[in-house]
Amino acid sequence: MNSIWYSSYMAYDLDFRNRVLEYVTAGHSKKETCALF
Repeated sequence: MNSIWYSSYMAYDLDFRNRVLEYVTAGHSKKETCALF
């Protein structure tokens, strides 16, 4: 596996999780979040 591709993927995954967490903690319900993602 290409380590550069893997590290960039991991960075994107972490960023995506952080965005989801921010969206959830912004006051949206889990049901809306699941529907969006």
